[in-house]
Amino acid sequence: LFDRHCIEDAKKGQQCRPDPAEGSDDPRQEDEEDGNPWNGCEKWRLIIGKDEIALNAEMGLYLDFQVTDGIIHGCPGLEHFNTSMASDERKSVWSQEPDGRRREQPECKKQMLAEPKHSTPTHLIMEEFAHNQTAWIDEFTVTFEKMMRNGYPNGLTDSLNLNTNLVCPLPHLHETASGVCYIQDNVTGSPTFMIGNRVKQLKDMVYQYNPDTEIFDFANTTGEMNQLWQLSDSERQIINLRTGHALVLETGVANFQLDKTGESFFIVNPVDENVVDCWEAINPGKACILYKRHGGTNQKFFLIPVE
Repeated sequence: LFDRHCIEDAKKGQQCRPDPAEGSDDPRQEDEEDGNPWNGCEKWRLIIGKDEIALNAEMGLYLDFQVTDGIIHGCPGLEHFNTSMASDERKSVWSQEPDGRRREQPECKKQMLAEPKHSTPTHLIMEEFAHNQTAWIDEFTVTFEKMMRNGYPNGLTDSLNLNTNLVCPLPHLHETASGVCYIQDNVTGSPTFMIGNRVKQLKDMVYQYNPDTEIFDFANTTGEMNQLWQLSDSERQIINLRTGHALVLETGVANFQLDKTGESFFIVNPVDENVVDCWEAINPGKACILYKRHGGTNQKFFLIPVE
């Protein structure tokens, strides 16, 4: 847990108390390095909502590294980046300290590329834009207008019409955000029902859209619109009557197969065959997730018809 004194002891204009420099017990000065970036008040953390992500091309404008067959290399900390990164068995690869003991930012030099030659290098331009949003928008506006004036000499080709029934859920901070668009199926005359789960901790509770947290969780039965569902005409989507939109889990999965087994059924993602798993949802305010199918009661659902 974050120590309260880290905030209480911070001076005006600081978010927390600075850690000491190496070999000191006093808060470090602005020109001193943190003696231990992995402990103390200042340490590496992933703060949801404040994290920022740069594209590969953007990082290449700031840091000087090499790329061969899609694999980055050329800096201390990237030694273990190799062809194994292309394996489906691993979802992420982190840069590490040279001894491999822990994650660490790679020690790449700043990008000195300049166009024209001997002008301001790209890493300094990146730093200027990062510190001055006004400078960035001023340059972006002029550049964008120039691009639009260039036009398309050969004209434009009409794309497919993907706007019909296109739904793009907004990411949120309460649970895993999706932010992935999907095409919603039509619903015509499907019976209305509620959804229960066989795990004993969710007895007498039903699956619902929670308008306060914007997630799908379980709650005591009220019969209100946020607890009512219909199947789409294709029977691939489960539509919530309050939102008018499909049940969406994790990375934007909205299309499912209902695999009936006896008096219960599994909600299956046909892409990877993972199923909706509600073990986490036994805790109030927690959402169901997609997980490997093991046949447990927390993965089994049943319908409750509504007259």
